[in-house]
Amino acid sequence: MVIREKCVCPVCGDEVLSEEVGRFDMCLDCFADSIASEVTESVLFDFLREYGREFREFIRDNYEY
Repeated sequence: MVIREKCVCPVCGDEVLSEEVGRFDMCLDCFADSIASEVTESVLFDFLREYGREFREFIRDNYEY
């Protein structure tokens, strides 16, 4: 059995897995909110132009339609 440590997100105050805070300096939900608020259409197009194939493969490998 794997025991996962929890800690408090410094942004929202929720108790989350410490690995999330270690990786993003906040919980995954706060990180996603911060990224989504900064993404403009041009940023999205640049990202897809650079990483579109890998992103599509990631979606196909990890999600069911």
